[in-house]
Amino acid sequence: MAEQRRQEQVEQEQQQLLAAQAAAQAAQAAEAQRQRAAEERRRAEAARLTQYQPISKKPPAYPKRALDQRKEGDCTVEYTVTAQGTVHNPVVVEGGCDDPVFARPSLSSARSFRYKPRMVDGVAVAVPGVRNTFRFRLEQ
Repeated sequence: MAEQRRQEQVEQEQQQLLAAQAAAQAAQAAEAQRQRAAEERRRAEAARLTQYQPISKKPPAYPKRALDQRKEGDCTVEYTVTAQGTVHNPVVVEGGCDDPVFARPSLSSARSFRYKPRMVDGVAVAVPGVRNTFRFRLEQ
């Protein structure tokens, strides 16, 4: 009788162990499925949305007055990249120029930039608020 109970207890423990293993495998499979679904969503979003990319960015000319005075500085310009990949309405960010002498060449350079446009669902769209900081440094 005791032997039979002991055998039943062993079988019950084995069944519990098998059930726990099955539950763990099911949880792993569910997690793997969630990860695959998340990756598929990420890939679909990446295919749907493509960021704008620079095609050409000509650096600004160093202002002669700044060269003569051996001035260095930075100038940050903000603009919209249009659906055609051109720069629209570049402006110097408030407080974004170390010296006003750097503003004009920075704006001129920004106007010449060309981009591969941002794509959303296969349609090119404008990207406002793009910033570029021009660094004017003298060679040592």
